Amino acid sequence: MSLIEPVLDLSPIRGDLTAEDDKWLEAISKIDPRDYRIGIVDGRPSDEWLPCVERGKDGRWWAGRFVGAITVDGRRLVIQPRLGVEVIEAWLDEAFGLIAPPASSRHLESETFLVRLLARLWCRSVAEATRHGLPLLRLPRGHEGLYVRGRLDVRRTIALLGEGRVRIASTTHDRSLDHPVTRAIVCAERALGDRLHSAGEWRTDRVRQVLPLLRAGVGSRPRLPTRSELERVRYTPITLPFKRAASLSYRIASGMGYSTGNETGDAEGLLVDVAELWELFVLNCARVALFPRFRVEHGATGGRDQFLLRSTISEREMGRLKPDIIVYEGEGVAAVIDAKYKRLADTRERPNGVEQGDLYQLVSYAQRFQPSVVAALAYPMGLAGEHERSTAETFGDWRGAGNRFTFRRLPLAVDACRVAIERMLEAQTQNDGRLE
Repeated sequence: MSLIEPVLDLSPIRGDLTAEDDKWLEAISKIDPRDYRIGIVDGRPSDEWLPCVERGKDGRWWAGRFVGAITVDGRRLVIQPRLGVEVIEAWLDEAFGLIAPPASSRHLESETFLVRLLARLWCRSVAEATRHGLPLLRLPRGHEGLYVRGRLDVRRTIALLGEGRVRIASTTHDRSLDHPVTRAIVCAERALGDRLHSAGEWRTDRVRQVLPLLRAGVGSRPRLPTRSELERVRYTPITLPFKRAASLSYRIASGMGYSTGNETGDAEGLLVDVAELWELFVLNCARVALFPRFRVEHGATGGRDQFLLRSTISEREMGRLKPDIIVYEGEGVAAVIDAKYKRLADTRERPNGVEQGDLYQLVSYAQRFQPSVVAALAYPMGLAGEHERSTAETFGDWRGAGNRFTFRRLPLAVDACRVAIERMLEAQTQNDGRLE
């Protein structure tokens, strides 16, 4: 078994791999990463199954679009962001408006990118959950006495009378912070703090506001609840966001994914889909860049369903279409943009830089939505020093079936990305929109 060099997403796994390494990577490639994925946004449809690692046609193993850590057979694979953790953190901040103090440049070797990324996701989860207040849940509390408090507990009262005790049993449901959800959140905050103690202040303002109140309810060192205890918690519509925060907190506090793994053959891990984050980053940049002339909607989580085909003899439809970004001008669709966290580069498998399936998908969007300006695929720009040729980008824009198509690599920084999106639509409108 060899020591595999640091693995980057969307990149080949380097090093001299042994037969044992190959067998281990084969086992990881068969695992569904969605079982270990930390969802960034609620209500997003589940994507098709894509492996964490896969063997390319060149015979080498390649990492997919997930970053994080997964442990199989007691051995851990860590996949780091190819573009750097600072870029990923900036995308998170832009997508959700997180404002965290800048971390110190001093990091211990044990403080991996994954813990920093988990801290960002956890801060956002807590902020979303506490938007309408603290997790005050109504918990049952039993009483025994001469008077009824709340609801009469008939069974317990009969038992007391059978024991010769002149008592009435009753139950009240009092609002309290002392429950498994609060304990999980406090335990997660402590676990993150222990691992990021030299990284400067990583907590957002909202976390710093609510955590002292939660600690007052359960103490500063509560026992981590079990998974079954969390599953038994009943939520109201107001407290439902705490279910997500509690689940993530439990996984962080129990060390799943970034602690030493078990050796039982079971897999465990924490994975973040960078494609989902890139999509949200481009969406938010488009909203800011195109306002107020255009209205930008998130097609992947929108309420309306659009289909490519409709039956001629019934109302049945087929081929649900949900482009990542739909740009409206008035009531009409001006542009559809699909964010692709992939390399836009010519290869032997992709002579023009664009995967054939993605090209067909974009044409389907254009056929269904008929954008007046452009249909586009948006890819992340590579790191400095990378100059990968892309025929689709170099010889664009493209036209077909009365529509204009473009394939663009967008800058990684917020301001530059906004400018690039604004210019992309401006350049198209100067060409009178749709081509005939």
